[in-house]
Amino acid sequence: MENGRCGDIDGAGSSMLNSPATIRYGGGGCAVTFAERRNVDSTTFPVSTAIAVAEVTVEPGAMRELHWHPTQDEWAYYLLAMSASSLLRSVTYVENIGNTTLRFLEIFNTDRYQDISLQQWLALTPPDLVKAHLGLDDETISHLSKTKYTVVGPA
Repeated sequence: MENGRCGDIDGAGSSMLNSPATIRYGGGGCAVTFAERRNVDSTTFPVSTAIAVAEVTVEPGAMRELHWHPTQDEWAYYLLAMSASSLLRSVTYVENIGNTTLRFLEIFNTDRYQDISLQQWLALTPPDLVKAHLGLDDETISHLSKTKYTVVGPA
């Protein structure tokens, strides 16, 4: 656990979205789960050779952090939602602004799910480069996490 956030991975299953590898995110020592992501791709469902899907659930006030997908465009299908989302070129986020659980699918025309966390990427970039190109100060950079948090909880 780092900065009040944690994640654990359950074992992979053999059916499409019933029991694939599940990542749960929580705060307060993991006592509360505020998000969950289930990935289905060729690594968890071998016959999935042309499509990868992540089912994401986000509790009120939490958000799918700023990220991008390096190999394919993302198609999002909202199952149950009141959300705010933004797309800036290929970087996107989704925030649950409602008072019920947000559920959506991230769908890709590929056999493997991949994403890159903007925060983690910046934290792993040499600080002088981040300062020179983005104008961030040392204090802000020190708060960037080198751990990838797909979903972050309420502030």
